[in-house]
Amino acid sequence: MYKDKSEWAQALEDLNVTRKVAPWRMARIILWGIEHFCPAVDRDCISDLYDDISEQLEVQRKTLQNYASVARRFDDEDVRERLEIGHHIAVVAMPKEVADFWLDKAEMGAWSVQKMRMEIKKAGQVVREEEEEDDGTGRGKVLSLLHYYGVVAEGTDNSLTMGFPDGKFVTVSAQGRLQWQLV
Repeated sequence: MYKDKSEWAQALEDLNVTRKVAPWRMARIILWGIEHFCPAVDRDCISDLYDDISEQLEVQRKTLQNYASVARRFDDEDVRERLEIGHHIAVVAMPKEVADFWLDKAEMGAWSVQKMRMEIKKAGQVVREEEEEDDGTGRGKVLSLLHYYGVVAEGTDNSLTMGFPDGKFVTVSAQGRLQWQLV
């Protein structure tokens, strides 16, 4: 794609001019540069790359890191074209189903990034667990209440049913350590 670091850096500088309309392209090019110029995820190399590009583009390093983070998290088909990259950055750390819920709401309501962040904050970010005794299935403690970014969830160690504020429910089941699938 690019012959060398200089050509790659020039491509990023060209995109900086249209940053407001092409942040996803910039994010994908940043990731490409990290993958091709920093072998074996060399943290020093990545840090230097961010510093160089931040200085060259006159864009804060944190902005570039946010772009790379959101590009890693959202495939092209998951990007909501009517929303800004900032909407996606606001939900980047959330589980996919929760992020999709908030992106859907922002898209339907034509929310600004600030409005979306306020709504997420209003919904609460409190995680509360109430333990009950073993239900006899051998699955361990029952998680009776989980409120996570507006999502209420009930279940056991092996399955979880999430109820979203709009009345939709999703059930997930454990498929090994830290792997969940919709059922």
